[in-house]
Amino acid sequence: MFFRIIWQDRLHQQLRNNGVPRPSLSLLQFFPLRSVSSSPSSSNSTLQPLLNSLSLSQEAASTILKEIDLKNHHLDRPPIVLNILHSYGFSKSQLTSIFTRHPSLLTANPEKTLKPKLHFLSNNGISGHNLTALIALDPSVLRRSLKKRLIPCISVLNSFFADGDTTAASVICGKRGTWVLHKFTESMKPNLDTLRASGVPDSSILKMLAMRPRTLSRDVDEFSEIVGEIREMGFDPNSMMFIHGICVLAAMKKSKWDSKVAAFKCFGWTDEQVKALFVKQPRIMNSTVERIQLVLEFFKEQFGWTVDEFGKYPLVLFLSLKRRIIPRGFIVKNLILRGLIKKTRVGNAFVVSDERFLNEYLLRNIGEFPEILDMYQSKMAMSCLVD
Repeated sequence: MFFRIIWQDRLHQQLRNNGVPRPSLSLLQFFPLRSVSSSPSSSNSTLQPLLNSLSLSQEAASTILKEIDLKNHHLDRPPIVLNILHSYGFSKSQLTSIFTRHPSLLTANPEKTLKPKLHFLSNNGISGHNLTALIALDPSVLRRSLKKRLIPCISVLNSFFADGDTTAASVICGKRGTWVLHKFTESMKPNLDTLRASGVPDSSILKMLAMRPRTLSRDVDEFSEIVGEIREMGFDPNSMMFIHGICVLAAMKKSKWDSKVAAFKCFGWTDEQVKALFVKQPRIMNSTVERIQLVLEFFKEQFGWTVDEFGKYPLVLFLSLKRRIIPRGFIVKNLILRGLIKKTRVGNAFVVSDERFLNEYLLRNIGEFPEILDMYQSKMAMSCLVD
């Protein structure tokens, strides 16, 4: 008891030195304290009740204890960290989630690491519920450098969107918004300026920040060259396809691009026809060379498709062969042979939703083609077995 009192007094003094209010009695009861010793076994006995209170898994708790023993952290650090987070409004369930995924945060330096980051985020519009929800969703934000990532990234975003309603806080708190914090580099500001100068609206730029911030962190000259290529191909800056085109090109080496273009040429396509299809649906070039060849071959052999049909339905190039194209193709082929649908409806049959395919192609023809459902289910079951 004597050592417990001394240790708690020392902890309270440390908390005051860190600018954290003295924990309330309820908080001390929530995170019970124990006497301190420098030995690993004493570390376990001291921190185990605290870890138990967070409902951490045995693996996560073990990792934390090893971190403390191996790095020789002071045993007063975890209670201080918990108290700081509690003062910002983090719930027990949020704390459990955070430390289960990132156990080392429990031993973060309260003064040099934790407090400055939380303070900075709070002062830049990410506070209260937004702050706790953001960190609970992506605790690794607290592992990013304050000087190299958080401060410059938020400064760049606030500066870039200064004339509108968008703020750094609204970007980062949006869907996948923290990705921009992880991928930020000094190249991002000039690359954002390049997009705006090219006529890309802020609404599209915002989507790119959430969808592919890594692309915006590319070398400035490389990024400018990619944007130039996209413009020359005929992409409309006002369309999101402009952004998709940039992302696809930025992620692909020229040798890979050339091999995919070659796959189309094997079926009689020209360079211009491939580019025209890419402009219409850039994501087709995310397909592998093998997938491109298999899909082109399937539709050419089964339905006699030419470049024109693929131009109308480019989505077929990244649909699953086993789960979508082959099962539906079998049904469509039989419907055509029975005169129940026209060949002009072939493309639509592959891109509609499962519900629409069921209603418009299966149930609608079940009267004249009673075995159609069994045939389709059999094909789907075979595709699952193959997988």
